[in-house]
Amino acid sequence: MEKKNYFLFIVMTILCLACVDESSLSDSELAAFTAGENVDGDRLLSLMCGQKGSYERFSKLILSDEKPLFTSAVLMVSGRYGLHYSVPYVDEHGMVAGCVLYPLDESLPHEQQMPLGKLGIPIRIDVQVLNEQIPIMERYLYSVPFDRWEKGGLKVDGRLTEFARLLDKGSQSVKADMAERTKTRGSMDVFPGGYMSLDLYYNYTPYTYVVGGKLVTVTLDLEKMVEKIKNLFRPSYQEPLYWWYINDATVRAYSERTMMDVGFIDPGTSFCDCEEKLRDTFNRLAEDYDYSRLHILFSYTYTLYLRNGTTGAGSSSGDFQIGGAGGGTSLPSPDLSLINLIIRDVSGLNEIQQGLLHKAIEEAQNSNCYIDKILSYLSSVDFKFDSAIIDQSMEGEAGTTLSKDLMGNIIRKLNFRSNEFIQASSFSHELIHLFQTEQGMYKDNSVRGMMEYERVLMDDILFYAKVKGEGGKITYEEWNKKLDHTLIYGGDSKALDKYKCWLRNITQNGIPDSISNEDLKRWIPFWNNNSIPYSANRGYRYDVEYVPKALNKLLELSKKCFK
Repeated sequence: MEKKNYFLFIVMTILCLACVDESSLSDSELAAFTAGENVDGDRLLSLMCGQKGSYERFSKLILSDEKPLFTSAVLMVSGRYGLHYSVPYVDEHGMVAGCVLYPLDESLPHEQQMPLGKLGIPIRIDVQVLNEQIPIMERYLYSVPFDRWEKGGLKVDGRLTEFARLLDKGSQSVKADMAERTKTRGSMDVFPGGYMSLDLYYNYTPYTYVVGGKLVTVTLDLEKMVEKIKNLFRPSYQEPLYWWYINDATVRAYSERTMMDVGFIDPGTSFCDCEEKLRDTFNRLAEDYDYSRLHILFSYTYTLYLRNGTTGAGSSSGDFQIGGAGGGTSLPSPDLSLINLIIRDVSGLNEIQQGLLHKAIEEAQNSNCYIDKILSYLSSVDFKFDSAIIDQSMEGEAGTTLSKDLMGNIIRKLNFRSNEFIQASSFSHELIHLFQTEQGMYKDNSVRGMMEYERVLMDDILFYAKVKGEGGKITYEEWNKKLDHTLIYGGDSKALDKYKCWLRNITQNGIPDSISNEDLKRWIPFWNNNSIPYSANRGYRYDVEYVPKALNKLLELSKKCFK
């Protein structure tokens, strides 16, 4: 009888231990967090306690040496993510290195989303995501919370606040790619002078209060905002909707932007007139009581199509006082001779996209000598992308897919997610990978991590070689031309100092002759710790055989880049 009882005890113990699942452990971790007197942080913690799996989704985005600050969590709304909580996290040095956005009621329209709603899929925003994956027109907006946290007393990585700090100095104009529009849309007979396409991006801080024991949230009514903009665009001396009006305004819960066509532009309208009208419109909107309380931030892009066939584009960001970037230049017919040097078939891109690609390649060549050398070399050996297309289903800005045709030949396809990402930086990134492939370094997906790591080493070495290792001589303009900042801005100060010292030593006489296998492997841990998208935690491997063949070939090709 005693043996049976003992056996029964062992079985029950095993069953009890088996019942301690991951969610129970996560609950104990969650209980250790506190939001202090922060109402937003307290609400989020309560939601995660009550919604199974929500904390697990959150915790997977926080690394072991990082700590979320629920005491600084804020409730915000953006065109891309709707109503969401934003929680900053600090690294081992106590510096804010990013934040996690936790969307609410993702299946509902923005105006129906609630602070106590259903938590969706969280998103991590760090330096690399902000500066490489978020479109330029939205970086100003997603940089704002970091600026506010810094002003609230937190120590924040400067790369997360630089866009918002520019807004403190006034409205900022940035270069924007042409929006893809069909010139015949609506027919030019309907738009006697032409028309303007306007895209708005936004975020703001909603506010809440309790009435009758119920939590009420005040958010932006997009349809009401569109109606206000319609009224502001109408000249006072004209009947409503007679000359300036907005057609096909799109307001969607999942929309990254609010799109509208402003039509019936007077044939004599100039690009300066257009800018003045936009500036006046948003300045007047800034005085609107409905929006001033929300601290709303807008950025916009526009494309102006005039009847004479000229096309101009501009964009801007600001805290409602939105200046603009002038247009005024017509879009030239694409020069395929430059594109054909590196891409065999661009029929998958329309004329506007081909023009953007030509501009991106030209800018890439002029900004970085080594990119020009790679392009010339690959063209000389006839190793090219076979085609280029727009693929809206892809996750990154651009990418290269490899496949085989019926004869077993490798087909290399260059993909861009949208017109917005046909840029010099994304083209250069994929060109380097094409070069690595030509050098025989791509065998299968197991080497993808090493190819990304080698790509950044190439950029860093040639960047320092230009000033012979003297980082103090690097101008602000040159920093802006640099393709990647992952290692140069590494978070571990001791490791970063060692890395920069190594760069200075090998480039003090200009471009080094070669890099050894040992030096290639030396900085892999530093890379793995600082490059979250390509870290080993995300499946990238750094234990595979890989030699700096492509890197050393590039050093050889680039010898004449700098005196």
